[in-house]
Amino acid sequence: MRHAILSLLILSMSLQGCVVAAVAGVAAVAAGTYGAVKYFENEAQEDYPAELQVVHEAARDVMAEQGYGDPRKVSEGNTEVELAYENAWLAIERHAGDFTRVRVRVGTFESDDHKRQAALVLEAIRARVS
Repeated sequence: MRHAILSLLILSMSLQGCVVAAVAGVAAVAAGTYGAVKYFENEAQEDYPAELQVVHEAARDVMAEQGYGDPRKVSEGNTEVELAYENAWLAIERHAGDFTRVRVRVGTFESDDHKRQAALVLEAIRARVS
């Protein structure tokens, strides 16, 4: 019985820490500015002060140049575009405040190499849009 109570106490303390970390992570993402690459697990994102269509075209060109080829799936709406590749995924979203956000995931799991590849995609898009 004592072991069960001790286990519950430790579990509740660790969960409180997770909640604090999650809130801090959301606050950090919300405070971002143009040009800053932000990471959340296996996803990187960056905001660009440009129209959706300009960023969409730049993203497709960059993906082709970096060897991803044509997307397997494209979903388009009035304010968002989603591009799915063999080993990558991009979401391009128009936001109020005159900016377009690109979210990139490379690979299935979080790794330094996947983060590096996603950052290269965002950097190349930035160079084309700026």
